[in-house]
Amino acid sequence: GAVITSLGNPVLQPETVQEIEIGTEIELNNAYGLEVTYFRQFAANSIFARQQAPSVGLPDPFQNVGSIVGSGIEANIYAELLRTEDYQLNLNLIYNHATNEVTDLGGAAPIISSENVVMEGFSKGEFVSFPIIGAIYEADGTYRGPKLGTERVSFGKSVAPTNGSFSFTFRFLKDFSLYVLTDWTLGGTIHNFT
Repeated sequence: GAVITSLGNPVLQPETVQEIEIGTEIELNNAYGLEVTYFRQFAANSIFARQQAPSVGLPDPFQNVGSIVGSGIEANIYAELLRTEDYQLNLNLIYNHATNEVTDLGGAAPIISSENVVMEGFSKGEFVSFPIIGAIYEADGTYRGPKLGTERVSFGKSVAPTNGSFSFTFRFLKDFSLYVLTDWTLGGTIHNFT
């Protein structure tokens, strides 16, 4: 047998991204440094998969749906605190913060996949749902379920806007190295909408 794994779209256009970056790099004595970059992006003809009903039996087709504006900052601080013939200690701290907003869907309806949305005024893939504003009870007091609001609201970003890492490398006894890396994120949301 045969299985269709993707659907073509003869009118699909390439996504284009224009970006402006401003940055600097400062280094002192080949041992201490700071790198900072600010960026602003504009994506046009963004490509998204439009979710179809499972009963269609075909994969979600790709289409162009407008534009997204994003911006952020990336920073890296590093230092070589110790360097001898037998020992060396290096530290590195990375910080990133980026946001985006869907500014235009080109007249298309919002793309809602489960509880993630691509909708004007929201971040790409933001969690949205109808808020619970109360409970519904039968006249005899039996609970029937939640009472939902009529408009979707944001429950947070599916991708954390802020992340970074800290690492250090310690070389000792000439040939041995200890490397430690920690990663972190801030501002992302994990939801279980059950």
